[in-house]
Amino acid sequence: MEEIEKEKWEWVVIYKDGRKLRQFDERGMFHRLAEIEQEHVDIFGLENEEEKRGLTIKLPDGAKIIHKYRNVCMNFGTAQERRARIYMFGFKIGGESFINYVMPNGGIMQSNDPDLMIGKYLE
Repeated sequence: MEEIEKEKWEWVVIYKDGRKLRQFDERGMFHRLAEIEQEHVDIFGLENEEEKRGLTIKLPDGAKIIHKYRNVCMNFGTAQERRARIYMFGFKIGGESFINYVMPNGGIMQSNDPDLMIGKYLE
């Protein structure tokens, strides 16, 4: 069995009937997005176990979950080179996207552009 490293921010869903599914369950088992019963999701979000912090959104009926990572490199090839991971979560409905970008400093940026060039907003 392949070992999957836990993410700083892990996704969690709460279904309309109260069930929960986490990216890593209480036994440490990894779950894929494909396992989510999207038509039954009420709330989707990210949790940061280390910081005891959660970010959630209530999904409208018919919405499809968006969850991605963006790896960025700032000041590439210099002594100040820095790499960071940006966590994206939100939903798409009726051809429109609603995305929250969780920045490396924990700040949140919202956009409806799934192709946003996020690197220019980093410090």
